[in-house]
Amino acid sequence: MAQPRPARSLPLASLPPRTVPWSLHLSALFGGFFNQFGWLFFGFGMVFFWVFGANADLSGPLFAFTPVDTAPGLVLGVEGTSFSEGGDGNSMPVYRIRFAYNARGRSLEGVAYATGYAPENGVRVTVEILRWHPTVARLAGTRRAAFPALALLVVMFPLVGLGFLVPGVRDGLKATRLLRLGRLTTGKLISREVTNMSINHQPVMKLTFEFTAHDGSTSQGIAKTHQPQALEDEAEEPLLCDPADPSTAVLLDSVAGSPRLDPAGQYEPRPMSKVIPLLIVPLLSIVGHTGYLLLSLLR
Repeated sequence: MAQPRPARSLPLASLPPRTVPWSLHLSALFGGFFNQFGWLFFGFGMVFFWVFGANADLSGPLFAFTPVDTAPGLVLGVEGTSFSEGGDGNSMPVYRIRFAYNARGRSLEGVAYATGYAPENGVRVTVEILRWHPTVARLAGTRRAAFPALALLVVMFPLVGLGFLVPGVRDGLKATRLLRLGRLTTGKLISREVTNMSINHQPVMKLTFEFTAHDGSTSQGIAKTHQPQALEDEAEEPLLCDPADPSTAVLLDSVAGSPRLDPAGQYEPRPMSKVIPLLIVPLLSIVGHTGYLLLSLLR
């Protein structure tokens, strides 16, 4: 096994605040596996949410556990939707059914959805009505949205994405703050543990470093990565600790974008050819889903 190289003598400008190029800010906030995977999973997960979760019928428990009245109704019209249920050649279309009914002396209209059921216009039907809210009604055996309530389970997909994304953005914000304000020191690796997570069949390692902060206190910093080589190639790894809280630190080599220093000790901007690809998935997710939400609200 190769011996670690001696600790680098970094020419980092010692007095904060330092100038951090925008390319490094963007790389720290959007780069790294957890950020990119989080945005990708969140973006695709939200597509399933808009299609299925946003069209799930959540009124089922109300009809099951609160008082319900029934009344005769009349079918006013039936429309096909773009939705269907089933697969393997057994797919059935979902229909939207408009109907009229009377409740408490009022003439009302409602909409129900059914899979494979398309009654003729003018057909008499049975309407189920919430006793405490007579404007909430459905045809017996149908639902009030395109899919059953179980369709809301697709919310798990964007939530998994957020589970990666939120810590990634939080760590990115911490890194950019310490790049600008942190005090430079070095840390020595004191423990190396395998976690129960893996990325691309590579186990994620938990590396613990011990360092002496600028106030003389001894603290520990932790980094988790599936590529630990970059954090194990020196006898002592450079890190930046928080001047307001010396126990808070970030390893310089763990910051997404791999900050580099010029001879004057200032951070070098990253080439935009490496930054722009990091922004594609986040921008598509933000612009696409925000735009869809606004269009939905304006309909």
